Amino acid sequence: MARWEMSRRTFLGAAGAGLVLSKVPGAFAQGAYPEKNITFIVGYNPGGTSDLIARSFGDEMTKETGQTVVVDYRPGGGGGIAGDMVARARADGYTLLAVSNTFYAVTPFLGSVRYDPLADLTPVGFAGDQFNTMSVHTSVPANTLEELIAYGKANPGALNYASNGQGSLTHLCGEYFKQRTGIDMTHIPYRGAADAIQSTLKGETQVNFSMGDAGYHLRGELRGLATLGEMRWPSLPDVPSTTEAGLADWAIRSWHGVAVPAGTPPEICRQLNEMMNRYVEVPEVIERFATLGLQPAQQSLEQLEERRRQDHAVFGALITEAGISPA
Repeated sequence: MARWEMSRRTFLGAAGAGLVLSKVPGAFAQGAYPEKNITFIVGYNPGGTSDLIARSFGDEMTKETGQTVVVDYRPGGGGGIAGDMVARARADGYTLLAVSNTFYAVTPFLGSVRYDPLADLTPVGFAGDQFNTMSVHTSVPANTLEELIAYGKANPGALNYASNGQGSLTHLCGEYFKQRTGIDMTHIPYRGAADAIQSTLKGETQVNFSMGDAGYHLRGELRGLATLGEMRWPSLPDVPSTTEAGLADWAIRSWHGVAVPAGTPPEICRQLNEMMNRYVEVPEVIERFATLGLQPAQQSLEQLEERRRQDHAVFGALITEAGISPA
């Protein structure tokens, strides 16, 4: 298993360590949580969004508390292996899980997992919404979302779309778009985001619901038709949101955060939530998140709970209605 460790910062020598912690802004009193090292589980290989969130939040936790945070990578099963591991961990606040909403709303329906997403994990932190952009190859005769829908209806079966894989969020986006508009598009799954976006760049596929690909649009290699959701992506200010383009209340979106095992004491959950809400306002964290199309925001425990339950219901219904099966 791969690990990435953020060591305790040392401003003075070891003999003055107690004095150092007393001077660190926000340092925790003796006997308060956390009193020992924290493990941050990531269900994917290093380098992705979950990894960035775990390392960014872990770094801020070390600065604030003086405790070491170890990032432990447990890839496999669409994040299900990590979810199972954290669901069975001691509920004491010392095992955290970097999650996306797929842990609650996709993997349990399509993967072989032993955890109940609503009963065994508790969301405690929000990192941000991730901007997905609906884009097309430059050969597609559509400059707007309205024109794409009109073209699709006039030419049934003429369009296809790339996804990051069977059951991926981009797969759900494509099926949701078909449901909302009534047009027919053929699904072409790939092994990951890189292969999917390359297929659209080459013209092998026509439509893509990708994340964090602003450069392709800015260089004119892809044509962005809409950012999924209510907001425009600051990196692509000229691309309208789906709400502006005529598809209000877009329900299939990606967001990321932090969870702990169910049964973690409420006071620790509240403390972790307050910590994460502070961290998303740190300029360095905002800058890091922007590189992957994340829009940081604060959310309360109650908002997180409502959001994950809503996604579980909406995504689950779409998976069933569209007949999406595991890869």
